[in-house]
This record gives sequence, C-alpha cells and structure tokens, in this order.
Amino acid sequence: MEKPNEVAVYASDHVSIGQKLAAQLSEEIAKGKFKPGDRLPPERELALQLGVSRTAIRDAIKLLAGQGILKVTHGSGIYVANQDRITGQIANLLTVREGSLRELFEVRKLIEVEAAGWAAERGQPQGFDKIKKIVEQANQALHDPASLARLDAAFHLAVIEAGGNTILLRVMLNLLDLLADARKESLSIPGRPARSAGEHNDLAHAILSNDPAGARRLMLRHLTSVEESIMNGLQALRRPTPAESEVAVSQAIPVSLAEKLNGNSHKI
Repeated sequence: MEKPNEVAVYASDHVSIGQKLAAQLSEEIAKGKFKPGDRLPPERELALQLGVSRTAIRDAIKLLAGQGILKVTHGSGIYVANQDRITGQIANLLTVREGSLRELFEVRKLIEVEAAGWAAERGQPQGFDKIKKIVEQANQALHDPASLARLDAAFHLAVIEAGGNTILLRVMLNLLDLLADARKESLSIPGRPARSAGEHNDLAHAILSNDPAGARRLMLRHLTSVEESIMNGLQALRRPTPAESEVAVSQAIPVSLAEKLNGNSHKI
C-alpha cells in the first residue's frame, strides 16, 4: 500500500491552484467578464491581487495560452485572445439533448461513486500504479484534447477495475460508448481540461490513500462538476440577455476573478 506522503503530488498546491485559476478565468472569459483584446495585469500584480504565488499564475497563463484562450506577447503583456474558437467549441454542445445527458450522468453517479469507494477499500498496488500513471500522463497532456479524452476514459475504467467488480467493469465498458461524445464535448469547454485534471488528482490521492469516504465524495463532486460545465455551456448560448448570463456565472464561479482584479484589465 502506498503511503499518503508518496501520493501528495496529486494535491500539490501550485499545480492545483494553477489549474483552478485557469478554469475559473477561462469560464469568466467565456461568459464575457473579460473581453477579447483585454490586457490582464502582469504576473507579479496578478499574484498580489489574487493572493497566490507567481508559480500558480504562470501555470494558469501557460494552460490558457496553450488552449488559445490567452495570448502572451513578450514586451507587451497578456491579452484575451479572439473568442471565435471558444464560441465554436461550446456551440458543439447544442447537438446534445440535455435530457439524455442528465440521464447519462445519473447512471454514472450510481456506478462510479460507489466504485471509487471500493477502489479505495479494495485496491491493490498494481491497480494503484495504473491510476497513478494515467493521472501523471493526463497532467502532461492538458493541451492535447484527443489524448485527454482517451486518458479520461482510461482513468474512470481504472478506478472501477481497482474496485475489483468485474461485472461492473463490463457495464462501464459498454456505457463508455454512450459517453464518448459527451466526454469529447466536455473537454472542449474552456477550462474544463484543467479542472478535470485537478479533480482527478484529488480523487487519485483519496483512492491511493485508502480513503473510501473521500473517494466517494470526490467522485460525486467531479461528475457533478462535469455535468454542470456542459449544462452551463448549453444554457449560456441559449440565454437571451447579459443579465441572465451573469446569473449563470455567479452560480458557476462563487468569487469572480474579474471583480477581484477590480477593473485592472486594460483594452488595447
């Protein structure tokens, strides 16, 4: 059995905070709190205003620049990129029926929450090593949507496999076919890859630390988070007024980075 301090990398402060900052900032950009062409404050100023390390800020900027959400111009600053790409990604969600997605996530929660607890209770070193390897690979593939989709599926299968229920594993293998499109679409949402990676890190830490209650709680949190990201993406495109968009942002992001920065972004 692995010791908790051997898996602490999955709860690493600067990685986790950087990923959360990237996810939160990208959602605010997608909802219009930061506009295309807005210049963000420099790294040092961002770190001071948000109360985080410069390493966390740098990680978040690197993630968002790799996804085409931010543009870093040396000697000039950090700018919000053109949002045509983001709008197009979220628009793909319109092809998915909300009712079907709700039902799929209901099934996932029934299966995977309990399976995560079993993995923490029954898991063996070989299964833990597999989960650990997948998480490490995903952390290195945040800019590669195709690899992320594959690793996301592999992670959830590895968790179920670690629980030792072969029948449940067969059920999940069949269910993955139904989830394939939803998985790809969720990973195309701005900030979702970084957020999912952080949630997988936390979940892996709980499983490898033999914490079944924590594993169940974190799996439920993860699945709920993915479901809400997809539904918010659908609703944002169908919402007719900016005021209604603000409601969705306030629900998805309790503390607004835009408000915290207090109007310090600058238009070019």
